[in-house]
Amino acid sequence: MYLWVSIALLGVLSSCGRSSRDLNQGSHEKPESIRIQIGEFQARGIWTQGGNAMPAILMLPGSGAQGPEERVPANTTEDGAEHSIFDQLAKPFIDAGIHVLQLGKPGVDFFSTWDSLFYDKAMYQSLGWADLITNARAGLDFLQTQPNVDRERIYILGHSEGTQLAVDAATDRKIKGLILLGYSGEDLLTTVSWQMFEREIDSFLKPDVDADKDGFISRSEAEKWKEFRWPWLPGQDKVSIEEVAKFLRADHSRKSFVEKLKTSVFCSDGHCDSGPIYARTVSFPGDLHVFTGELDMQTRASEARRLKELCLKEKKTNCEVEIISGLQHAFSQPKPPRKHPLLDITLGPVSTEFQRRLRELAESLL
Repeated sequence: MYLWVSIALLGVLSSCGRSSRDLNQGSHEKPESIRIQIGEFQARGIWTQGGNAMPAILMLPGSGAQGPEERVPANTTEDGAEHSIFDQLAKPFIDAGIHVLQLGKPGVDFFSTWDSLFYDKAMYQSLGWADLITNARAGLDFLQTQPNVDRERIYILGHSEGTQLAVDAATDRKIKGLILLGYSGEDLLTTVSWQMFEREIDSFLKPDVDADKDGFISRSEAEKWKEFRWPWLPGQDKVSIEEVAKFLRADHSRKSFVEKLKTSVFCSDGHCDSGPIYARTVSFPGDLHVFTGELDMQTRASEARRLKELCLKEKKTNCEVEIISGLQHAFSQPKPPRKHPLLDITLGPVSTEFQRRLRELAESLL
């Protein structure tokens, strides 16, 4: 059998905790986070109030059953421990005194255990793209009503799928800027098809297994990589990369995965194959702050680069795109000691280096 690296794709106020406290700008008190419920879906949110007349950020997670913590399991992380990615990404902004609302998806509860992810599983399973936009805009409405929020400086931060949601939720809304992490410029089916059929070719076979770069994988080359397994025929001493690619494209389990996604409730509105969003992103009139890991194996760095090229072409000067060296989709390094971008892929924790970069961004927003 051939290698298949399977990684999950990273998707009226009612208080559920203690009352929040007003914090004066410049206060050294640690802000208090409270659990709240937002909008018609009663989506779970974590609200951390900042200083008086300060900017606010709405955080939208990536694909899958994501609550406001964007929790990732231990077997996907660099250090082998569970992490809440959104808590880590929020911290630099909170430390700067900025208001932050981390908003989970409808139906997904605050994290307690992996066996109790939902407060309404049927709600989550029936979600469409329009529902996610409605939920995100309920978060924006909440921020607009908070007395200490500077309504002229509201930002949306999206991660992965949340980058596309941020762009769509900002349409026709007065949003100061978008902070897009792990930018997803292609539609979902294009991204998943690349992950299923092309990613191993692009990120493993061509750069690593095919050591002499002749377009073929010899038995001697293959023996150096235990992750590569091929049904060698008697007397066969090499296989072309094109033949391996054909094998992947014909693999029943991979094809079934893509077909199941195509016919899912989530994709029934045509969103999943609606084409790229580069032009739509550039047309956003506010500030763009885009960060993608150089070694991202879920939303390719080339997508962020393509966005940057379009910003330059359209002369959009308030467009900042950074490719972060050595980091992956959740801004962690690949798992040591080998640190192969695909074979040792990780989803956290967020590196201290990237958190420092976000603190610089937070200070610039002030």
